Amino acid sequence: MKRTKIVGVLVLLMIAAGTNVFAQTESDFTVWKHPGVAKHPTTDFGTVITGYAGSARVVTIPATINGSPVIGIEDYAFAGNTNITSVVIPDSVKNLGDYVFQNCTALASVTLPAYLKKIDNGAFSGCTSLKTVAVPNSVTKIENWAFASCPALNAASQTAVRSRGYTGTF
Repeated sequence: MKRTKIVGVLVLLMIAAGTNVFAQTESDFTVWKHPGVAKHPTTDFGTVITGYAGSARVVTIPATINGSPVIGIEDYAFAGNTNITSVVIPDSVKNLGDYVFQNCTALASVTLPAYLKKIDNGAFSGCTSLKTVAVPNSVTKIENWAFASCPALNAASQTAVRSRGYTGTF
């Protein structure tokens, strides 16, 4: 009985502090199925996230939705979401669209997928609270403005981003 009360109090404190204790569900994501292209047999088949309607502050994008691998995140999919504080993107994701997290002003940390090749235009522009981004070695190109207006980005993250060819401002 005492343990139940303690857990209940902790949950209430987390909710009061603005932390969403409930994880997002597959239905929080809007998606479309990528059919692949017959003349390109190596094209990935899977799901592309086109939006997020959840309320979780810490978002872990699922590797699969409805049994289909999540292979990409469309342009502007999370743009303007001021609730998200942290995002983990699974290794199944190969493509991030332009301005995918633009103006997510509460976003403080991002973990990118291990096989990502490029960070597109404005992907994190305007993420004024972004402090850390784990850039995998697979990233060979970071487009201009990808991290524009990210003044909180720590020195280690800035160095990692610059080492992958980023020439824009923070």
